Amino acid sequence: MLTILLGLAGALAQGQAAAPATPVAPVVAPAVRGLKELPDTTVIYYDVTGKTIPEIQASLKAVAANPATKDKTQLYNWDVSARITKRTLGTVCTVDSSKSTFTAKVNIPRLVGEESLPKPVLANWRAYVTELESQAASDLWFIRDRLPRVEQSMANVGCDDAAAKWNAGLEGVKTELNAKIAARTAARAAAAATAAAAAAKPAPKKKK
Repeated sequence: MLTILLGLAGALAQGQAAAPATPVAPVVAPAVRGLKELPDTTVIYYDVTGKTIPEIQASLKAVAANPATKDKTQLYNWDVSARITKRTLGTVCTVDSSKSTFTAKVNIPRLVGEESLPKPVLANWRAYVTELESQAASDLWFIRDRLPRVEQSMANVGCDDAAAKWNAGLEGVKTELNAKIAARTAARAAAAATAAAAAAKPAPKKKK
């Protein structure tokens, strides 16, 4: 048998489109886990400033607008490579097994001097950061949990087809992730619309 490193990788920013592929096996979703439990993941912090919510929002927008720092506002990116073991019987070469290696980087904003913020602003900020961390963990675990399925799909594939099969498997994972992100975005938009509608309703008149 011959083991080689397949030079294939996948990377995805939130909302990026990907071509569909058919799943080959069900995925068993484990309990909710955070970034700290996610192996081979680096969390990178970048500084923002502000004492009020508008000031903090302006600082976040400035980071995103600056060509030198805008990459920091991409919440996460990930990469997958595969080590493929092949076997040859006579003139027939097939994949015996495959093992993926998953790595990720997560960018989280860090507010300079947050300890001096008014309590309502600090609570708002920490809730925002917690939501970013939760979203990144959810999406990256979603990807990682589907990699064994991609590995299994490689068994007995012809060596000449291995790269295409691996790429198709990753594209399938990307498609599922995009559907997950779209559903989350739609749910948030619906919740925001409901809240806005409720806020716009006039207060009931008090009985005299």
